[in-house]
Amino acid sequence: MSDYDNELRFFLFPNIKATPENKQPQMTGEITIEGKKYKLSGWKALSKKGDNYLQGRAQKDDGTYGKKKDSSDDGIPF
Repeated sequence: MSDYDNELRFFLFPNIKATPENKQPQMTGEITIEGKKYKLSGWKALSKKGDNYLQGRAQKDDGTYGKKKDSSDDGIPF
């Protein structure tokens, strides 16, 4: 392990290509969790109460967002 471990540290940078029309994330970055890299995307949002917040999503390095559901899984154990 190095003196400076970047595990679980992230930075988000403005996405200059984002516009309201193209719906690209307004902020992008990446994070490493347990040695695996994830891409981060964030959008500015406004709550019903009028509070500003950032909502986002982490994407696996292979382009997926989580476990893919097996289409053959119909709940029958055999």
